[in-house]
Amino acid sequence: MSSLTAAKRYAKGLLQLGIEKSITDKILADMQFIKTVSKGTPMLLKVLNSPVINEEKKKSILQDILKGNVSDTTLRLVDILAEKNRFGLLIAVAEAFEELYNVHAGILEISIRTAFELEPDQLKKMIDALTTSTGKTIKHTVIVDKKLIGGVAIQYGDTVIDGSVRNKLEQLTGLLQVSAA
Repeated sequence: MSSLTAAKRYAKGLLQLGIEKSITDKILADMQFIKTVSKGTPMLLKVLNSPVINEEKKKSILQDILKGNVSDTTLRLVDILAEKNRFGLLIAVAEAFEELYNVHAGILEISIRTAFELEPDQLKKMIDALTTSTGKTIKHTVIVDKKLIGGVAIQYGDTVIDGSVRNKLEQLTGLLQVSAA
């Protein structure tokens, strides 16, 4: 079984447990905390993936970091990963949980790339239109990218809506090359 598949299975089980206990929001916060700590402490990932450091030591380190900051349910996940010698999956489980939580809660994460800073009313109209068309709650990130020249490119999941001037120019260049051949 691949690591990604295993991480998704752990995340799915964690979500189901969270739903049963009505603590999905708390577990989401726990997973976000784990991701933040791991990004802020690159050495932690090296420790968790090290074959030299025994599982009890890894578990002790994680328990010290997490105790008081995450729920007992999340601490139990750490115990299970220790029992299965799968500490390297922790970050992947956190990421997979967040994706599954978003699906469960009807949240769609989107990335909006724009050549210029959007006015608040422009952004609101865009988010409202996406909310209406997808039927989901939109969680967005805006990235200013001068390479776009103008317009907007929106990405969510595997879908890209590219209304940037750069994309239009590339399409036009491609059409001109095809017609000249």
